[in-house]
Amino acid sequence: MKISIFEKEMFSVIQPKEEILLYNREEFKKYIERALDTNHSHVIIDLANVRFADSALIAALIFASKKAQLLEKKCFLINVTNDVRKILQISNIESMFNICNNERECFQYIESQSPNC
Repeated sequence: MKISIFEKEMFSVIQPKEEILLYNREEFKKYIERALDTNHSHVIIDLANVRFADSALIAALIFASKKAQLLEKKCFLINVTNDVRKILQISNIESMFNICNNERECFQYIESQSPNC
């Protein structure tokens, strides 16, 4: 599976470079676990290269949300295309995530939620 995972400031970032389908869903979930196992309290899943959503992506995202909650971490989705967002809405999982347009918006959101601001 073509995917990038890296750490940036207060986030671990996962960037799939292709669609998440049945054949690569488990591998994607392993990347999610790896990102959640870092010391960062936030994980960004960048869906810029994901143009299609089916049950495989939905299942992987539900896994990410539940695992993040167990670890008391926040999971963000960024660069979500309109088509993928519609599927998230129809699947009723959109509310499980903080959805931002880009990384900068995520940083601003976190700063606005911080009690020290």
